[in-house]
Amino acid sequence: MVSLIYKTILTRLTSIPFLLIILFIIASGSSLKGINSVVRQTPVIDGAISPNEYSSSQSFAGGKYQLYWEVIASTTISIGIWAQTTGWVAIGFEPSYMMLDADVIYAWVEPTGTVVIKDTYSLSLIGIDHPEDTTQGGTFDILEYNGSEDTTSTTIEFSRLLITGDQDYDNDIPSEGSLKIIWAYGSSDSFNQMPSAKGSSTMTLSSTQQTTSTDTSIQATTTTRTAAGFHSIILILGLVGIIIAYPRKQ
Repeated sequence: MVSLIYKTILTRLTSIPFLLIILFIIASGSSLKGINSVVRQTPVIDGAISPNEYSSSQSFAGGKYQLYWEVIASTTISIGIWAQTTGWVAIGFEPSYMMLDADVIYAWVEPTGTVVIKDTYSLSLIGIDHPEDTTQGGTFDILEYNGSEDTTSTTIEFSRLLITGDQDYDNDIPSEGSLKIIWAYGSSDSFNQMPSAKGSSTMTLSSTQQTTSTDTSIQATTTTRTAAGFHSIILILGLVGIIIAYPRKQ
């Protein structure tokens, strides 16, 4: 009798319908792993850079200038800058030599709390010859920006398209690869003042930096509960399928 029961169970376990049900459950569980994976948040342009808000960063001037960035959907880049100054901060993209032909963004926070940002283009190797794009026939191409300031430092965040369409006064930013940059900050709220510190470097960009959620904590909680719910439903369906496929012998 016992051997007959074992034989019956073995027969059912090796049958095609039962194996199909098991494969369905395994495949569904594998897909749920993707649903329950960690989802990075899109940087919020609020003038405050929180830990892990950006996937990439670099530090310059002994930590007195910190640059953060995130490529989003291979179309947009968000930039965060923190500097130990109460004056202006700046970043320039793709200079041809020194400062020449650099697409430079200047920004600062005025004592009233107003954030000022300038979309400019450098016409000289060094110095302050970097008029705003709009005064040269170009366009202002910052999508959004914000900033904050305390007694010792300034934080600026902004976003722009990788390719703005302002061909004469904006340099294209690739979604993949290296990007030449220049950086600087000054001690006053005037981008016509010479910098207190400056330098050049490269940013490494990747479309895999792109993000899909604006709230990591909510997304993680929701997907965990969703995954658990799906698992329960699939297991129930699997059991029902077994019962239907294998009615008891009368």
